[in-house]
Amino acid sequence: MAELMEPETRSTFQIRANRIKFLVGVLFLVSSLGSSAEASMNRSLLRSPEALAMGGAYTAIVDDGDAPFYNPAGVAGIDGISLHFLTVDPVVSDWVIDGWKTMKDLKNPKGSDLNRLMGQNISVATTARAALLAPGFALVGFYDVQGALYAKNQALPKIEYGYQRTGGVQTAFAFSTTDGRRKGRGRKNGEMLNEWRFGLGAKYISRTGGYRLITAAELFSIDSTSLKSLIGGQGTGYGMDLGVQRVQRLNRDLTLQWGAAFLNIGDVYFGNGATPLKGDLSTGVGLTYRYGLAALTLAYDIQQLNRSDDFQKKQNVGARLKLPLIDLYLGNHQGFLTYGAAADVWLLRVAGVVYKEELGYYPQQDTESRFSLRVDFKLEF
Repeated sequence: MAELMEPETRSTFQIRANRIKFLVGVLFLVSSLGSSAEASMNRSLLRSPEALAMGGAYTAIVDDGDAPFYNPAGVAGIDGISLHFLTVDPVVSDWVIDGWKTMKDLKNPKGSDLNRLMGQNISVATTARAALLAPGFALVGFYDVQGALYAKNQALPKIEYGYQRTGGVQTAFAFSTTDGRRKGRGRKNGEMLNEWRFGLGAKYISRTGGYRLITAAELFSIDSTSLKSLIGGQGTGYGMDLGVQRVQRLNRDLTLQWGAAFLNIGDVYFGNGATPLKGDLSTGVGLTYRYGLAALTLAYDIQQLNRSDDFQKKQNVGARLKLPLIDLYLGNHQGFLTYGAAADVWLLRVAGVVYKEELGYYPQQDTESRFSLRVDFKLEF
């Protein structure tokens, strides 16, 4: 009986082994978009789903736990002490959801199966962090894994890939000065004063991973010994951020804001083949109208002013409607519609967003649809 079953068992094992090899190869290569894509898309240290939901226009208005990664001056706007035990932000491209069904049905993958990946953008990312926030201060520990795979040119396959892991500590300090005349009397008359906010950020980062260009043959011959050399080495680096915000209170209900930030001043280099973290100079304006328990914010940003990308790719605009327990978002990121929502109930905040990312050098060249989620476990004092 054992002899009769051996060929079938061996065949089954071979099918499974081939399938696993194919999928593992793709998963390990689901990493970053390679050299040309890397040069043309924004790879910030952390990208907030809530910021992306309103187009990414956050420089002028951010004043919460995302401030250290967008504008350290916003830390001065934090109005209480909070402890964020765990915040998780997973991101996937639409192909990961739609194409995975096709990939898992492959029984005996061959090199020709790479054709199914041609022209597809496959990307995944997950960031986990813990933070302590207080007025004028933020301390964040984080770990980020991100990557993508882009295959093109069916005749002569060109595969751009990478694999990147980043961990470290980010801190931010900020203070504010007030000006203007107080309106009326009492504890709350200071709320009508205008503010200048100034912030300084510092970070220590360890990064593993680089970006490579490989052939189709190399893709299907990856083993544990070659994987380490393909993904790049590990290195550490230090970085600094500067930011400023102006809060101009036009009246009790209407507030005008302006902000500017320079993140990763001078770039952050890690060595050993790990990809540097590029500097990002941005500026933006915002307008907030409050009515009862609701607040509507409009914002516009110009990002990466220190880089030579197409100007349309630098622009972001968005809107946020804050309601009790729920926030609604709508925006335009690099010329594409974004939208999302967030719900906040005591110890838990959950947000979801749908947006698009331009991977090419100019608008509409190589667009990727993405889905992002945030789950935040917190305790506010």
